[in-house]
Amino acid sequence: MKKILLALLAVSLIGISGCTSQVPPGHKGKILGVNGYNAEVLGEGRHSTWGRDHLVLLDLTTNRKTMGMGVTMRDYDSEGKARPGLKMDFTLSFRYRLRDDAAVINTMFHDIKVDKKKGVTSDAVFGIYAQPIIETAFRDVISQYTPEETLANRGKINQEVGVELNKRLAKSPIEVSDAVVTRMTLPTVISDRLIANKDRELQIAQEEAQQAIELLKRDNGITLAHKDAEKNLIDAQAAAAQNKALNSGLSDQVLELRRLEIAKIQAEALYARMTSGATGDVVFMPYSAMNSVGSQVRMMNAK
Repeated sequence: MKKILLALLAVSLIGISGCTSQVPPGHKGKILGVNGYNAEVLGEGRHSTWGRDHLVLLDLTTNRKTMGMGVTMRDYDSEGKARPGLKMDFTLSFRYRLRDDAAVINTMFHDIKVDKKKGVTSDAVFGIYAQPIIETAFRDVISQYTPEETLANRGKINQEVGVELNKRLAKSPIEVSDAVVTRMTLPTVISDRLIANKDRELQIAQEEAQQAIELLKRDNGITLAHKDAEKNLIDAQAAAAQNKALNSGLSDQVLELRRLEIAKIQAEALYARMTSGATGDVVFMPYSAMNSVGSQVRMMNAK
C-alpha cells in the first residue's frame, strides 16, 4: 500500500512540475489546455507545458502550389458580336505562406479543427481561406480574354492575376506571390483556327515575296532599257560626229585629186592590156561590186 501511494505521489509531482515542448523554425505555437487555447502565440524555442496541456503548432513556412482550373473564355462571332466562349484549361503556379500576425493566428486556431499530431498545417489553412478566393479571382481575370488573346498577353495576364490575388487576399491569413500561368490548353477548334491563320499569313508572305521579285525584275528591265537607249543615243551621236568630221574634210580639190588618181590607175591598166596583145573589153567596177551576179556575168563575157 505504501509503495502505491509513493507511485501516485511521483506521478502527481511530474504533472505539477510539467515538461517542455519545441516550436521548430518556421512555426508558431499555442498551448491547448482543458479550457481551450492560451492567449499567447509562442515563437521558436522550447516552452513549458503543464499537466494535460498540449502544444499545437502552426506551419508558417513558404510553399509552392499549383492549381488546375477550367475557364470559359470570351469569344466573338464573325460579325464581332459576343457569344458563349469555349472552355480552356489552365495551370496556375504560385508561392504562399501564412501571414505572421498574432490576431490572424488566434482567429485561425479557433476556426480550424486541430489535428493534435500534425497541428495546423498550411495546406489546411489554404484550403479554407485562400483556395476559393484564388479560383474566383483567376477566372474573373482570365475570362476577359479570348483564347487567341491569352497567347499574345501571357505577361500581362500574369501581372493582372498577381495584382488581383493580392487585393482579394489582403485580409486573409494567406499571402501569395510569384503567380504565373505555367500551362494553357487550347480547344481543338481554336488550335485549328490559329494554324489556318498562320498558314494564311505564310501564304500572304510568300505572295508578297513573289510580287517583290517580279517588281524587281521589271525595275531591272526598265533600268536596262534606259541604259540601252542611252547607249544607242551615244552611238548615234558618235556616228553623226564622225560623218560630220569626214564631210567637213572632203573639199572639191580632194575629190578632184581622188578622181585623177583613179583615172591614172585606169589608164595604166588599159595601156598594160593593149601592149600585152590581149583582146576584149576592159571593165572597171567598184571593189564592193566584185561579188555581184552582174559583175560575174560581165567578166565571163569579157574573156
